[in-house]
Amino acid sequence: MRRRRRVWSEDLPFDELGSSEVLGLLAERSIELIVAVQPDARRGVRTLLRACALHGVEVAVWPLLDDGEGRWPSDANTGAFRGHLLRLLDELAASEDRPAEVVFDLEPPIAAARRALALRLWDGRVDLRPANLERAAAHFEELVMEVVSRGLEATAVVPPMLVLDPPGAAGGWQRLLGTPVADLPFARVTVMAYTSLFEGYSRGALARRDARALLARLCREAVRRWGSRASAALGVVGGGALGDELPYRVPAELADDVAIARSTGLEDLSLYGLTGVLSRRPVDRWLDAFVRTDPAPVLPAPTLRSRAAWAAGWTAGRAFELACAVTRPPPRGGR
Repeated sequence: MRRRRRVWSEDLPFDELGSSEVLGLLAERSIELIVAVQPDARRGVRTLLRACALHGVEVAVWPLLDDGEGRWPSDANTGAFRGHLLRLLDELAASEDRPAEVVFDLEPPIAAARRALALRLWDGRVDLRPANLERAAAHFEELVMEVVSRGLEATAVVPPMLVLDPPGAAGGWQRLLGTPVADLPFARVTVMAYTSLFEGYSRGALARRDARALLARLCREAVRRWGSRASAALGVVGGGALGDELPYRVPAELADDVAIARSTGLEDLSLYGLTGVLSRRPVDRWLDAFVRTDPAPVLPAPTLRSRAAWAAGWTAGRAFELACAVTRPPPRGGR
């Protein structure tokens, strides 16, 4: 598997991101850049691409919507995402400098994510209309092929729960979250394996040792499922769209996660996010932990709580898929 290191930049202004200081840090370590592009930032992307090209930094564009439209693409905003993506592709076609890929960050709408993470499940997004996923899958497949036709790669980024769905099937978690990935022709599938968030959003139920065990299992499952297309996003160093993300405490935790991921065979790793790295000095310690860490000699053993969390997630996905099967209309021509 090809060794690759990338860093996500979600909210750093393009003029700061394109500075020699920031791009020099990345170029020195052969770190690629994944840059978020919202609708009001499309026109600035060409200038950023030029700066990255001059510094020898490879770029992936990461189209995001405004929060009012859900921010991340899912079955809830296929039309809005399509419009933004096609306009962005036209903007890129007019640029002398081209990105390497386009990232489809498949997540439920940000308002629904906030409700669910706050455990306000009674007004969360529970959708028993499984046909929505099939329509969304067809929509995203068309967009992936459009990206490929422009000479770019298309990458999917998915929540960690999706690895609990049956391999190659649009299971309960994809239906619940509205994030189809099974059988879509993505060149890469990146699993969000953020150990600090496993701790933070579990509200004390999971400790660092449990999060480490979950990371190892997620990475192994990603490799088993997607082979050479598998990738993992690690983090978080700081900040995030939700606003309440628990960050790593020290660079040693990042180094530990890199070591675990590499020991499962994953060499395509990304780090969330650049804003956090730049705000937590010394910056070199974070970036060096990301790029200069060897594989762990031994993977962490499963813990009782990590096993329980995995089993709970698996059961929830299967239960939702069963509910969808019960409510799914029969095929045309069936009884």
